[in-house]
Amino acid sequence: MVVFTMLDLTINWLPSINVMFLFRFLVGLTVPILLGNSFNLCMEICELRYRSVYGILSGLPWALATAAYGVVAYFIRDWRWLQFTLALQCIVYLPAMWFLDESPRWLAVNGHTKRALAILRSAERLNKSTLPSDEHLLSVLVSTHESSVGFGETKKTKIQLLTREISSLFHTAIRARVLIMWFMFIVAMMIYYGLSMAPVSYNVNPFMYMFLTGLMELPAYSLPAPIISRWGRRWPTALSYATSGVALLALAWTPSQIVWLVMTLAMVGKLCISMAFQIVYLFSVELLPTEIRTTGLGSMVFVSRFGAIVTPFITDTLRSLVPWAPSLLFGALSIVAVPLCLRLPETKSKPVPDTIKELAEQKKKWQERDENLLQKR
Repeated sequence: MVVFTMLDLTINWLPSINVMFLFRFLVGLTVPILLGNSFNLCMEICELRYRSVYGILSGLPWALATAAYGVVAYFIRDWRWLQFTLALQCIVYLPAMWFLDESPRWLAVNGHTKRALAILRSAERLNKSTLPSDEHLLSVLVSTHESSVGFGETKKTKIQLLTREISSLFHTAIRARVLIMWFMFIVAMMIYYGLSMAPVSYNVNPFMYMFLTGLMELPAYSLPAPIISRWGRRWPTALSYATSGVALLALAWTPSQIVWLVMTLAMVGKLCISMAFQIVYLFSVELLPTEIRTTGLGSMVFVSRFGAIVTPFITDTLRSLVPWAPSLLFGALSIVAVPLCLRLPETKSKPVPDTIKELAEQKKKWQERDENLLQKR
């Protein structure tokens, strides 16, 4: 957060465009770390019964900021002062970093059991609740560490541990999940930013368009909470991708002169892809075990940036050649994500695994259960 704030405040006053690009690149490197780690931390300390609600509502500040960005940009037209004004708010959040505790789950998996115990006791006092004895909690924390893939590797270098975590993403118990989630993140990022950068292409007011897209994200980051609490993650995610795909395919064949219809289809597409994106964030956290959750979610946010990288070429270069092609491409990719999403296991009301070993055992039990059901039929 400190590096992000310093870069964001400095970038406005750099005299060279090349140095500015370098700083923008560095800012881009810090954003996935901030988003992924903060979401991971909150989800790992969240109670199971509140996980669905918080996993969705945590996106509301993003929606409000998007809508506010359109309003602020309308009054501050100089891009340097606009960037500087928005960057100033980061200073307000810096002191809060010193009051955050580390995730007890992560500490336990990595062998820091005493620190994890201290944080749990602190949470016990804060919430006026009662936890088991220190001996019982320590036995649970130690067993969690011993069952992790990285047991006995705490003395290795950070590079070696990171390499081990990255290679664990391709473990047979989790490889298919990771690859599917990578694709879903790329598609969601591509469509999200494709629609965010579309006001010029759709011949509409850019300030009003940004404000409206922010407003459309408010229901996208609130309505799914009761939906996924009742019907799970898989089908709401699949339906969000499907609806967005249908709206964008229809947009590809809608004449640009019919502004109200173009705006309606674009807003429906933005609403649904924002819903899908937020559920996918929650879904991925629940699908990944604690020992590689930070690395796994970080890898998904990282690969999703490839979707963001190619988006300007699609919305500008490709649209200049074939005006309807970007909407057609976005819609088709969104439809392709639907069957892939349905291949993922449902995670509703299920405890998140802490280790790959635990995940493999769960997967084995599910397979045995499905085989028994088939035999009974």
